[in-house]
Amino acid sequence: MASLTDNEARQQRAAELIRNGVKEKQAYLEAGYAPSSARKLYRLRRLPMITKALMKKDPDKLVFKAYTLDVAMEQAQHAADFAIRQGNANAYVKACELRCKLSGLLVERVEVVAIDLRGAINRATTRVGTLRMIGDNSNGVSN
Repeated sequence: MASLTDNEARQQRAAELIRNGVKEKQAYLEAGYAPSSARKLYRLRRLPMITKALMKKDPDKLVFKAYTLDVAMEQAQHAADFAIRQGNANAYVKACELRCKLSGLLVERVEVVAIDLRGAINRATTRVGTLRMIGDNSNGVSN
């Protein structure tokens, strides 16, 4: 078997500790992770060895809850209720607007327009040139 890098060895040690029932943060610290890294559990949980260890220890822990339309609508309704309690009309309108967008009643229109930059610069140059010519003739000096 190929030798493990320091990082892989730490992951393996942390995975063993987690499988043996040590709490995650403590396992990371004992495996040699810095305290600042051990506080970032969400990053360490993504490591393959750690994920496998967590699944063996507690399979229900890694079940991801889906963020569905129902959840989003419920959160927007809570925001609207909070806005009403606080007397904030603008926040209430924004929460209602969000619920309309989520339900498909309000669709934002995004329009992509091609801009002819060269043509715009040429037209602007022509206008400036025309104004200069008019300005030169109106200097008040007659021949």
